[in-house]
Amino acid sequence: MDLGSSTSQRRIAIKHGCARKTVARKVIFLAQQARKKTAHWLEQHGPFNSLQWDELITFEHSRLKPLSVAVMSCTRTRCIIGFGVAQIPASGQIAKRSVEKYGKRRNRSGAMRKRVLKSVGKVVSPSALITSDEHPRYAAEIKKAYPNMVHTQHRSVRGSLTGQGELKRNGFDPLFNINHTLAMMRDNIKRLTRRTWCTTKVANSLDDVIAIYQHYHNATLIPQPAIQPD
Repeated sequence: MDLGSSTSQRRIAIKHGCARKTVARKVIFLAQQARKKTAHWLEQHGPFNSLQWDELITFEHSRLKPLSVAVMSCTRTRCIIGFGVAQIPASGQIAKRSVEKYGKRRNRSGAMRKRVLKSVGKVVSPSALITSDEHPRYAAEIKKAYPNMVHTQHRSVRGSLTGQGELKRNGFDPLFNINHTLAMMRDNIKRLTRRTWCTTKVANSLDDVIAIYQHYHNATLIPQPAIQPD
């Protein structure tokens, strides 16, 4: 699976001797198939009783136009249960430049997270244990989506140089499994790799690529004997 093995669409086109537009059209088709296969896969292996929840930041076209990718994973097996992509406004030193060049960007991450929490409801136990960092909105959103779910939060710490910056410096990381999953996504999806010139041009395209990767990650990359209900 080239798309899930750190290969760009341009390089896939060269490898298979076809046009880049052909690869782009194939991505849309494969994403539709992957979503169906993933839904069936999750039904077979759910319900999941122990979860971890976090987001990674990437961008579309320019770092001045950031995107948030929320990911829900199984704590024990590291399979990806659900994800979502949404635009967010730039922050920090580039915030002013972003507004000057592209105007104000709406923060759509909250609505996206609520969508993801709702969509995974079929394969998640209502009384599951979910772990996340101390994002100020997570507690209320999870409580509303799953009133009976036990939610614990841990302080976020600075990332290490290894693991695409997703793995943490401290010795024991209570969110290691989700951070490891995000590190795998950054390493295996070319456009998510840090310090890359391969970028997402349209947010919907990133959603399709992650959908393809989700199925590849769950069905191939993680150890299959370990996949069973918590």
